[in-house]
Amino acid sequence: MTAERYAYAVFHLNLGFSSLDEDAHETVLEKCYRPLLDLAEDEDFQPWIEAPATTLLRIDDLDPGWIDRLRRLVAEGRAHFIGSGYVQAIAPLLPARANAENLRQGWAVYERLLGVRPGIAWVNEQAYAGGLLALYRQEGIEAIVMEWNNCHAGHPEWPQELALRPQRALGADGETLPVIWNDSIAFQKLQRLAHGEITMAEYRRHINGRIGGQVPICLPVYGNDAEVFDFRPGRYGTEAPGKSGEWLRLREAFAWLGEQLTFAGPKTVLACQRKEDPPIRLESARHPVPVKKQGKYNLTRWAVTGRDDLGINTACWRIYDRLAHAGGDERQWRNLLELWASDYRTHITERRWRAHRVRLLRALPPAPDDGLPGRTRQVNGNLCRRRGRFLDIAMPHCDISINLRRGLAIDALSFNGGAVLCGGIDHGYFSDIDWSADWYTGNLVLETANRHKVTDLEAVDPIIGRAENGDIVLGARIETPLGPIRKHLRLYHDEARIGIHYHVGWHEWPEGSLRMGFLTLRPESFDRQRLQLRTHNGGPNPDHYALGRESRTPVRHGDPVSLLVSARSGFGMTEGWLEIGDDRHSLIVETDRRQAALLPMLELCDIAPGFYCALSFSAQEMDETRRADPYGRPLCRPLDWHCTIRPGNGFGRGETP
Repeated sequence: MTAERYAYAVFHLNLGFSSLDEDAHETVLEKCYRPLLDLAEDEDFQPWIEAPATTLLRIDDLDPGWIDRLRRLVAEGRAHFIGSGYVQAIAPLLPARANAENLRQGWAVYERLLGVRPGIAWVNEQAYAGGLLALYRQEGIEAIVMEWNNCHAGHPEWPQELALRPQRALGADGETLPVIWNDSIAFQKLQRLAHGEITMAEYRRHINGRIGGQVPICLPVYGNDAEVFDFRPGRYGTEAPGKSGEWLRLREAFAWLGEQLTFAGPKTVLACQRKEDPPIRLESARHPVPVKKQGKYNLTRWAVTGRDDLGINTACWRIYDRLAHAGGDERQWRNLLELWASDYRTHITERRWRAHRVRLLRALPPAPDDGLPGRTRQVNGNLCRRRGRFLDIAMPHCDISINLRRGLAIDALSFNGGAVLCGGIDHGYFSDIDWSADWYTGNLVLETANRHKVTDLEAVDPIIGRAENGDIVLGARIETPLGPIRKHLRLYHDEARIGIHYHVGWHEWPEGSLRMGFLTLRPESFDRQRLQLRTHNGGPNPDHYALGRESRTPVRHGDPVSLLVSARSGFGMTEGWLEIGDDRHSLIVETDRRQAALLPMLELCDIAPGFYCALSFSAQEMDETRRADPYGRPLCRPLDWHCTIRPGNGFGRGETP
C-alpha cells in the first residue's frame, strides 16, 4: 500500500429527514449516531461527519454527551466535521441573501457547539449551482463536497481520471473553489453491502476495479445518510448497535478498505489537487442544477412536486420579501429557513406536514398585486387590426400579432421596430415528422396519463380595454374540461414590455405536468452558435450558459425520466429574471416569485432547417413524492401567475438586468 492512495467516507446526519417524526430521534441516536462515533473511537478511518445545525441542536437537547464526544474526536483528528448550513435547503431555489443567512447561522452554531468553523461544506442534497461558490467563499469555506456522477453526465468529455482527485470548480463570478468528489455509485455499493444485498467479494471486486494501478488516488467510498444503517423509518432493527447487523458489516468493509487505502482527512485529500488541472464548470445547459443520484432526484423534486412544493416555496418567498424589506432578527430568519428546509417537500409524515402547514399559514403575508392595471376603457378601434384569425396591435414600443383561434397565443412579437424575436412556428416548418406541429408563445398545457391534453388553445373573442396610463389589456375566459381559465395580455404603452397573466381556478388538478408561459424563439432571428442564457440559481451572480457551445446534444428539461417522473431539470430563477438570446438580440422574462414560484425549463434541439428553442414555466410535475393534501387546499390554488417579456441588449455588451 502507498501513502498516495487515499479513501474518505462522509456521513450525512439529518434529524429533519422527511420520514422521521420527533419521537424517533432517540432511536436514531442509539442505532445510528452513537455507532458512528464508536467507529471513530475504535477504528483508524477518520469519518467525515456532516449535519445541518438544526440536527446538532436537536442532538444537544437529547444527548449533550454525544456533542461533547464529537467535539473531542474532531479535536483529536479522529473525526472531521464538515458543514452544510443551519438547515438542509435546496440552495438553487432560494435567494442569495437567504442562502448567505443559512450559511452564516449554521457556521455560528458549529463554532458554538463544536469549537470549530468547518473549512469544508457539503452541498445540500448535492444540488449545485456555480453562483453559490461566492457565498461559500464569503463564509471562509475552503472547498465543497459535490457528487461526481451527475456533473460528469453533463460533461461527457471529461476524462474519468478527474474523479480520482479534487478539482477546481469555476463559479459564476469567474473565481474558483476546490471540489472534493462524492460518488453515488460508490456509496450505494457500500449501502448494498451493509444491507446484505451484495457480498463482500462483490464489493471487493468493485473497489479493486476503481483503484486500478493509479497513483495518487482519492477514492470516496461513502457520501450519504447515516440513518440507513440498522434503522429504517417505521422499522427498527433488533441487533445491538455497532456490534452486529449493518454497522458490523461496515466495520468489516472499512477494515478491508484500510488494507488497500489510507483513510485521510480533508486537508490530505485537498493536497492531491494538481496545479495543471484547469478549472471546470460543474453545471451545464443540460444539467443547470446537477443533483445527487438517479434522474428522479432533480430540481423539480423540491420545486413543483411533493404535497405542495409550489405553495411552500411561494409562501416562503412572501415571508422572505417581508424580512428582506422590513428587516428581521435572527429568530425570524431561522423560522424562515426552517420553513424552507428541503425535507418538507418529499416523503413528509402526516404529523410533521400538519405542523408545517400551520406554521406556514401563521407566517404567510398576503399575495402581491396581480400586475394588471385597474379600470380600463374601450380602445380606439384604429389601434387594433383584424387579419383573419389574427389580431395585430401596434404600440409605441412593440408590435404584436395575437392568434384569436388559439387562446390569445402570441404569433409574433417585436420591440422597437426590430426583428420578430418570439411567437409561433407553423406546422411543417421543421422537416422532422416528430416536430411537425404548431408551436406557440404564451400558452398553457396540462399533460396527464391516459387523458387528452388540456390547453388554452381555444377560439376567443377578447375584451379589449385601455388603462389610464395607455396600457392595452386583452382579456378572455377560456373553457377547458377542468373548468375555465382567465387569461390577460398587457401591452405596455410607455416601455418595451408585454405581460401574460393567468388565473387557473380548477377544482381538480389531475396528476401530471402543468406548464405555461411558453416562450418560443423565432429561429431565423438568432444565431444558433451564439445562443446564451443567464439567470440566478441561488447565488449573488447569474449563472451563464453558452448554449451554442454547450448544447451539441439536446437540452430537454421537460422530458420525462420515467412513467413516474415527468421532468428532468430546470432553473431556480431566484432573482426573478431570466435572459435568453445571442450577442445581438435577447429577451428577458421576469416573474414575481411571491405570486407563484413556478420553475423555468428549457428545451433546445437542432431540427432542420433550424432549431427549436423554448422556455416554459412549470406549476406542477410528477414524481413519487407527489401526494394530495387531505388537510386543506394547496396554498397556490387557485393559481394566479404572471410574467413579463421585454427586450435585452443582447449578450455582446455583458450588462445584467
